[in-house]
Amino acid sequence: MNNFLSNFFKIKNWIYTSIAIAAFVVVGYMFAVLSEPYNVVVSSLKDNIDIRSKIGLIESVWLSPIDYKISYTGDSGNARFKIYAKGNEGLVNVAAKLKKTEGRWEIIETIVEN
Repeated sequence: MNNFLSNFFKIKNWIYTSIAIAAFVVVGYMFAVLSEPYNVVVSSLKDNIDIRSKIGLIESVWLSPIDYKISYTGDSGNARFKIYAKGNEGLVNVAAKLKKTEGRWEIIETIVEN
């Protein structure tokens, strides 16, 4: 009986830990997608003539769930995203780096991969 209870509590703890990690990942992802620097990049992608020439009219844009970083304090900061853009003629991967200076996010580098 003790062995059964011991295994039960190990499984229970593993489940709680897994749920906590999953919740942490989802909250972090939602924070990134709702962030100002992400929205700056998405707006820029939709207006980018080079990207539109490769994939046509952009239908959807989404953030890589594992390849992003945002750090800022007050009026300065940095952000890095890997974003996928799907158009009616194809798909591209976009790596973007941003810098926040004096409270304003600016894209400092964009790499478009097919």
